[in-house]
Amino acid sequence: MARKPAAVERKINNLIHRYKWEFLRRNPEYRKDYKNFMREFGAWFRKNGYWYDRRKYDTRAWQFFEETIAPRLKELCVRWQISDPFSPDWSFDKAGDHYIYDFKVPIPTDCPDAKAGAVWDLPRRSANPARRLKKLVERMKARRARAKRLSRNKHDFVLRMDLRRPLALLLREANFWIRKRKQAHDALHSTTGRTVRCRLDCYSDYLKVWDLRAQKRTFAEIGKIVFPGEGAATQRAFDNFRRAKALVEGGYKKL
Repeated sequence: MARKPAAVERKINNLIHRYKWEFLRRNPEYRKDYKNFMREFGAWFRKNGYWYDRRKYDTRAWQFFEETIAPRLKELCVRWQISDPFSPDWSFDKAGDHYIYDFKVPIPTDCPDAKAGAVWDLPRRSANPARRLKKLVERMKARRARAKRLSRNKHDFVLRMDLRRPLALLLREANFWIRKRKQAHDALHSTTGRTVRCRLDCYSDYLKVWDLRAQKRTFAEIGKIVFPGEGAATQRAFDNFRRAKALVEGGYKKL
């Protein structure tokens, strides 16, 4: 089978990430977790700035954020397999971005399980607060720069080697790391076992049915609205709701 062009593959992946977010933000437990998180720290964020924009944190704010808030962010991210616990009221554009204030934040569902919440593994505190603050800022900038580089081409792999070592060892080591990264890349982007991807054209219907059902509409009414003129519209509405429910309750992680 011919490989899809890179632009087409990026478009499909962006669409999958957006659908994952749409299903996740409808999850009642996620909404509850986010509400509890904001109830706990909302006043602090309004005073000091939100976790996705930490440019104005002073030394004391950094210390509280690092010791108290970051572990909670990590916990939420691991549970829901995301990079950031954003508001369920947020929407993201086709490029996978949400604009707030003077900057944009990336969609949180573009995140493999092993990387969930990894950004919140902050370094241990330094005895010197000013030095610790400087290190945290530098690390944040480095992460943003790295994310920007990777966003250009997620298929790149950079390998640094000491050319003073014997050629045979260099070749052996290069072969090992290239194979390892290749396997990881193929596992992440493989469609094997991901039959749900063939339903990309159905996900919008799933979401429509779910939202109408949340408005207390009957399946007969939903069928007439979403599948007008179809003889089995009621049954199809029920089937679509059942599939949407499975995705909302955690199935989105397998997309």
